[in-house]
Amino acid sequence: MNRIKKEKTIWLVVAAVLLFSSGCGGDSSGGGTAEEEAILEVGIASPSREITIETGSSVEFHGYVSGGAEPYEFLWNFGDAGPESSLKDPGTVIFGEDGVYEVVFQVIDANGVGLSDGVTIIVSPHVFDPLPLADIVSPAVNGVITQNAAVTFQGAVNGGEGPYGYRWNFDGAAPDSTKKDPGSVTFPTTGTYTITYTVTDANGRTSSDTVTLAVNAPTGVYWVGVAAGGDHSAALRSDGTLWAWGANDYGQVGTGTTSDYSTPQRIGNANTWSAVALGTYHTIALRSDGTMWAWGANHRGQLGRGNAVPSLTPVRIGSDKDWAVVAAGALHSAALKRDGTLWVWGGNSYGQVGTGDTVDQTTPQEIGSGVVWVDVAAGGFHTLAMRSDRTMWAWGKNTSGQLGTGGVTDFSLPMQITLDIDWMAMAGGYSSTVALKTDGTLWAWGGTPRRIGSDRDWTSPVAAGSAHYLALKLDGSLLTWGSNLSGQLGTGDNLTRAAPVQVGLDRNWAGVAAGYDHSMGLRYDGTIWAWGLNTSGQLGNGSFASTNEPVRIP
Repeated sequence: MNRIKKEKTIWLVVAAVLLFSSGCGGDSSGGGTAEEEAILEVGIASPSREITIETGSSVEFHGYVSGGAEPYEFLWNFGDAGPESSLKDPGTVIFGEDGVYEVVFQVIDANGVGLSDGVTIIVSPHVFDPLPLADIVSPAVNGVITQNAAVTFQGAVNGGEGPYGYRWNFDGAAPDSTKKDPGSVTFPTTGTYTITYTVTDANGRTSSDTVTLAVNAPTGVYWVGVAAGGDHSAALRSDGTLWAWGANDYGQVGTGTTSDYSTPQRIGNANTWSAVALGTYHTIALRSDGTMWAWGANHRGQLGRGNAVPSLTPVRIGSDKDWAVVAAGALHSAALKRDGTLWVWGGNSYGQVGTGDTVDQTTPQEIGSGVVWVDVAAGGFHTLAMRSDRTMWAWGKNTSGQLGTGGVTDFSLPMQITLDIDWMAMAGGYSSTVALKTDGTLWAWGGTPRRIGSDRDWTSPVAAGSAHYLALKLDGSLLTWGSNLSGQLGTGDNLTRAAPVQVGLDRNWAGVAAGYDHSMGLRYDGTIWAWGLNTSGQLGNGSFASTNEPVRIP
């Protein structure tokens, strides 16, 4: 089941930092994502997990939805406990008969894309004293807000025995509140705040829920997203402009030349760019009107133009205006449309396009017709995609077990990774994959998926390079692990790490990206930092000297 607090970070205020992420690897490149609001996200905010109640008790239900296209259609099915509801927040429902009830909350957006979440309610006729369950209904997810923004807080509680006592701690932003719904709170100071909602029932048992808000105060024009390719990088600014730098031997920077650049270069005159993904030698980007553009190398059709002609500047792919997410691998590309269809094209030697063969495709090919896809990522020579039911699928090269099937056989059609239905985010490296689950656990594989450590506070995005990884935690800290020969872990040394280690002491990271041997991070204040290999200027700091510590990009 979906666990809202660890499901996803969204942006609560338009002026806040938007997040665009892409993992990559030298001869590989991970997938980039479009702005988060483009992807429909649905969850049950209350009750957030399975609960047990006594027969005749009531449960308070609240839904959460973000992204997609409005207006939404809502449908609650309470498993015969009550009539269906078409409200986002149907309120309390009485469970008058004992049994096990599977409650389902479904949302369909204006494009017809549907997602659902479920929670189990166990109703027992026996006399017992169920523990309380506190849930923060609003804001339902962690987020980023601008300085002096006001946020409305609302709580819910189920189980236990009333009357209840309530306490909200706003981490210094405001005095504690003893109301169930304390209303609006203003955050005048920048920083990261963990807000705690605690409920105490009549028997003295307590239950708490938390939500983390990062308060930033960028002024003027600031960075809102980062992406990394083999040896080149790109970033988006708040004014809608796109900038790129680094290796440019195939025109992948997009300036019309083949000269390398050690500082950010503006790409064209457009100020409507909304997403970008970088392959090894090519770049794919979206504009806010839903059009898709590409430039750089094209010898395997990775630009999607129907030919093998490269381009030193952005060229439009087709005539469609409903593209929502882009991803780029070493020699192939992928994208989602707003209707949930998945399209892949380019080099296909290992079946990474997913058409059931190994023939290169120079124009986008639909994969899995009739399936609703919600996310896509690309590794070096493999592709990853997530369906609306939270299953993850992979295809392409598998010699290192990067598909997660437990074997090393290549697949030219989508294969499901495990039987799990709780995947949240993913990134493909050169020959590996890293992914998050909705319960906040982190997983990686070249082979059978294995859990990384025991922590349950990981959050999106994640990134994978040639042989190194980056991931964020809910408190805003950044952790890295893997190869570190070029300082790509950012730990101030060149020691390889088998387990995640924190990069510095800062807890204000909002986005990450991984190149072949370099890394990038976006902070909540709108600044970009880079570290690792810099022989082509891919760090963007005006030099060609590599560094094992984060340096700020102008």
